[in-house]
Amino acid sequence: MARRRLTDEERRYNLEHKQVLKVNGHWMWLGALHKGMSRNGYGPYGETGYGQICIRGETILAHRYSYILFKGPIPEGCVVDQICNLKLCVNPDCLEAKTQGENVQRYYRECHNATRGTS
Repeated sequence: MARRRLTDEERRYNLEHKQVLKVNGHWMWLGALHKGMSRNGYGPYGETGYGQICIRGETILAHRYSYILFKGPIPEGCVVDQICNLKLCVNPDCLEAKTQGENVQRYYRECHNATRGTS
């Protein structure tokens, strides 16, 4: 007998209340970690630091899943940026849709400021 599919409301509840540890306003993913290729694309798989979940046979990164559940579809040409810089955080308040270019610019701007001791 096939299992009943969860509604989006049930999925949102499960994500917020069963699949995370809430710490200082962040929802830290407690599930599986994504396995990706090494930096150069060759060699053994290693953990990327991002959470992942399998929905209807499709693996999706946990922060992208949270964005879709709480904010709607990811706009075409965009990535989901974790503005808190915590790879395991899936709190929709910490997620923004941005182009890859905007995402990279923010990352480098923050890294540059951190090395200068400013924020």
